[in-house]
Amino acid sequence: MVGYGMRTAAGSTGPELWSALTGGRTLAGPVTLADAGGLPSRIACEVRELQPDDGLADAGMGHLDRAARLGVAAAAAAVASAGRHGHRNDRCGVVTATSTGGVAVVAGGAPDRAIVVPDATAAVVALRTGWSGMARSVVAACAGGTQAVGEAARAIAEGRADLVVAGGYDAPVRRSCLAGFAGMGVLSRRNDAPELASRPFDDDRDGFVLAEGAAFLALEELGAARARGATVLARVAGYATVTADASRRSARGPAGAGEQACLVAALADARLSPGDIVHVNAHGTGERRRDRLEADVVAAVLGEEVPVTSTKGVTGHPLAAAGPLQAISVVLSFERAQVPPTANCDRVDPEVHVDVVARSPRPFAPGPVVANAFGFGGHSGCLVLVPGA
Repeated sequence: MVGYGMRTAAGSTGPELWSALTGGRTLAGPVTLADAGGLPSRIACEVRELQPDDGLADAGMGHLDRAARLGVAAAAAAVASAGRHGHRNDRCGVVTATSTGGVAVVAGGAPDRAIVVPDATAAVVALRTGWSGMARSVVAACAGGTQAVGEAARAIAEGRADLVVAGGYDAPVRRSCLAGFAGMGVLSRRNDAPELASRPFDDDRDGFVLAEGAAFLALEELGAARARGATVLARVAGYATVTADASRRSARGPAGAGEQACLVAALADARLSPGDIVHVNAHGTGERRRDRLEADVVAAVLGEEVPVTSTKGVTGHPLAAAGPLQAISVVLSFERAQVPPTANCDRVDPEVHVDVVARSPRPFAPGPVVANAFGFGGHSGCLVLVPGA
């Protein structure tokens, strides 16, 4: 990894994100982007700094929906942070993921002429950069962004690309999404105290806080990055995915079998043993059953002593953007030799049998870290990240 870019409620730069994560307070507030009146959950983590145009008109796609705007802005920042690289355009590519975005590209500004283009961000990034290599879009619920990063890393490892920008984006703060997720019983209803609403692994959690955002990583072949003197922020040492483990619309198969298989496969891909992992950046949404299930999987594979944290306590759950945002958090942890705390985790659920980092950052010796993404519909993805060299 030689760069990254993001647009989130927690900011658009590494220092901003780190300050928010170590501040330990949910960046949620009353919904302003949609009519949430009468809904059980009326809070969300919204991005405050997205510009009306954000430079998209120059690509001839000035009518992209909000999600794609977030995606293009974050991907463009990742491209810029990678620096001058000299790779041929046909060896550079983009892989994107979204759960709800790209559904309102309007021709000529007429609302009755909207078309569905979930790969809009990939298309615009390719247009703006002139890259003619791989251009893919992944749809895998909350695991989509992690799968985008993993597939990009795999393409580079297999010699099919030299530089790929990969990540996820979503802007689900709409009445339909708020109503739909509330109907599934997965959203927090702490409307009177939004700053306390997102509390992964806490015994008093009541669901996740919906968030919008985008996060992208710039991945480059290691030898090429070193040859041009780029700063290698981290390396993707392992990746795995399991995509058929659903037992019902929001739940997964029995006893976390899919998550466990995914985590074990990621370790095998990285050629590491469970004892090599020094930290887990968890999916950790704040849903009671799913937090316990993930903790059980981590404990079964890695043991109960490995430090675990969840960024969603601060950022909320930005769906497909969550995994890449976790990867950026891991990079910041490497740089500072600290694990950020899980916000609002005042009393760890006694049924959660892992070492949840809470209240304050914890020093650690940077080493192999697992970042989990376990999504609705049985989708999953695990990345093993190691410090850059």
